[in-house]
Amino acid sequence: ADPQARKYLAQQTEAYFFGTGADAASGYVPPKN
Repeated sequence: ADPQARKYLAQQTEAYFFGTGADAASGYVPPKN
């Protein structure tokens, strides 16, 4: 419910799914041009 906590959780979720951790887990590497 805390706005700061929600913002932090959203950042962590985004980092997990779209960051290096998710890349290593899924084997998918987003194009970096």
